[in-house]
Amino acid sequence: MGMPIKLIDAHMHLADPDFGKDIQHIIVFLKNIEIVLFSNSMDLNSSMETLSLSESLGGKLLPFVGIHPWSMQEADLEEFETFLNREKDRICGIGEVGLDKKYAVDEEAYRRQKSVFEKLLELAEKFEKPVSIHSRGSQKDVIDILSSFRIKGMLHWFSGDLQQLSRAVDRGYYVSFGPTIIYSKRSRALAEKTPRELILTETDGPVRYACFGGKPALPAFLPSVVFALSSTLKLNFEETANLVRENSSSYMDVQL
Repeated sequence: MGMPIKLIDAHMHLADPDFGKDIQHIIVFLKNIEIVLFSNSMDLNSSMETLSLSESLGGKLLPFVGIHPWSMQEADLEEFETFLNREKDRICGIGEVGLDKKYAVDEEAYRRQKSVFEKLLELAEKFEKPVSIHSRGSQKDVIDILSSFRIKGMLHWFSGDLQQLSRAVDRGYYVSFGPTIIYSKRSRALAEKTPRELILTETDGPVRYACFGGKPALPAFLPSVVFALSSTLKLNFEETANLVRENSSSYMDVQL
């Protein structure tokens, strides 16, 4: 018997209220299957909740804490930094952080996003934590800012163009593919152009996808993502799962 196939969901949000009523069932499910989740947070409250969930799931859930662009306007950076200092040994990564012009009402709000993002990257660098990054519609700015930090970064659900992808992978950033790879030619084209050693998989649950009947994405949807990726990379399912597992171990600097 070889090693069991282990799947990695490199970006999802188990602390999201959308999972609330099903959370106990999800925890039981996760305890019984070979899946590891990198669970991201949106603000201080969800960061605390993510840490709490990681206690009940042990090594099955690696907690990321962060301030999402849509939470930045009301975020208290000082309070977050105090929390991070206190819990740094329990925290595995910083996320979800980044930029998104859609959540900035004006240029001043976007400047605040950049300032918060830079501060969070400084903290990630200081504590040597990997970062899970939101870059929708702001890929150029995100890559420009990242370039001045020494951190392991992952561009989650990357949707930039091939030139931006090239800039990102040249700097060694990981790129994560989710359920869009099942139905989107554009996602598959990006995956084909991404160096294999930088590819990760995610669900971004509880985001809802048409290909799953509009239901919140669960960890159970991950095999479909790996299968679609394997077909894109022209590998078999097990080879793809093992590749992603090795890449995830390198990104997290821990054997998964």
